[in-house]
Amino acid sequence: MVFQNYAIFPHLSVYDNVAYGLKARGYSKADIEKDVEEVLGLVKMSEYKDRQPSQLSGGQQQRIALARAIVIKPDVLLMDEPLSNLDAKLRIEMRSVIKKIQQNLNITTVYVTHDQEEALAMSDRIAVMNLGTVQQIGTPLQIYTRPQNTFVSNFIGISSFLPCTVTDNTVSLLGHAFNMKLARAYTGKAVLAVRPEEATLTTIENGGIAGRVQFATFLGDFINYEIELGGDYVLQVNEYLKEGLPIKKTGDKVWVTFDQKSVNLFIADGKESLV
Repeated sequence: MVFQNYAIFPHLSVYDNVAYGLKARGYSKADIEKDVEEVLGLVKMSEYKDRQPSQLSGGQQQRIALARAIVIKPDVLLMDEPLSNLDAKLRIEMRSVIKKIQQNLNITTVYVTHDQEEALAMSDRIAVMNLGTVQQIGTPLQIYTRPQNTFVSNFIGISSFLPCTVTDNTVSLLGHAFNMKLARAYTGKAVLAVRPEEATLTTIENGGIAGRVQFATFLGDFINYEIELGGDYVLQVNEYLKEGLPIKKTGDKVWVTFDQKSVNLFIADGKESLV
């Protein structure tokens, strides 16, 4: 197991920390040395083997905790939010390191995280839980593109939820209607879930839903817009700079259309997907 706070033995050197599990299992000195050197090389910490934990950075301590766990060649590796104590840039670097090591060793790994991006980036399969109950199990692509309820849609990634009504295959929203292919026949109140990349903005009227730019946030490779629609509804939309679109200002009037093959639709209580 790799703990959230690493739980490295402070009085032991890097080498002795990693060797601990092998010594407890009665390995010979030669085998211990061979296995420790091998796993330290794997996590790129060979040159630090004689250092004390207090002399290591957070990322280096995390690598040692990982090395100590994998050196005994476990059948299952358990990781409890191991990157939560690292800064953002180091978290991205270390999740890549962990995934490569896991694939190289082919160890079944159960990885607990509250970081949605981390879950999508590292997993082969994700189990989304709420109050101890599994809401959905699937691949990262399945979880993100086709969440089974509004909790999953809201927890993994960003979604804007817009109340609407459904009659057969026709979705009506703020005076705008469009067709969607549904998984089953349904008529009644519903909720349309739209991710920021599933909506398109234009400053020219095109038959879409009229709105106004309420707020714009520059995030490097894209701009996130908060679009105020009729009523109290707010829709988040991302526009990527590489698309060469003009930057919109607060107060600009826009029209919104949706990628009808990508958006998700749920019954009114949000507990069942209709697509």
